[in-house]
Amino acid sequence: MIHSHAIIGRGLSGGNILRRYMDFAKFVDLLETGCLKLTRANKFPDKFEGSFTPTIKKAIEKAYADNNIKCSYRHFKSELRNNVYISCWQNSTKDSMAMWQLYGQSNCGIAVTTTVPRIHRAIMESKYHNSAYIRRVNYIDHSADPEIDIQPYSTVFS
Repeated sequence: MIHSHAIIGRGLSGGNILRRYMDFAKFVDLLETGCLKLTRANKFPDKFEGSFTPTIKKAIEKAYADNNIKCSYRHFKSELRNNVYISCWQNSTKDSMAMWQLYGQSNCGIAVTTTVPRIHRAIMESKYHNSAYIRRVNYIDHSADPEIDIQPYSTVFS
């Protein structure tokens, strides 16, 4: 039997309060289905979402070449973006006008509040059969080529 698997990343703890802003229709859907909708990474408008630093990009290209694999970094990134699903939450107890404007775009917006342990428990109790990662997003400057940990590869989204 396959079990759900959720990993809580660095920088998050049981005390973290999470908020998800959404319009009322999405909230009703959440209540009716009991399912949180995830967005496939390639649907995000930011072209850098899921990008690797220049050093890691070169290492991926070299690994393909060294192993005579006819593939490119562009294909690798595309496949990754097509196979990672994301739900973004704000890690704050404070209300955010910017989040209301982005995600509650109508007069009928709401904010769902939860905690890291509740999200973790919901994943573990679900019939979800893949790994899930609960991570804090760290925005990086790709042009600075910082050293980042990419184990697993999906961590480029956090």
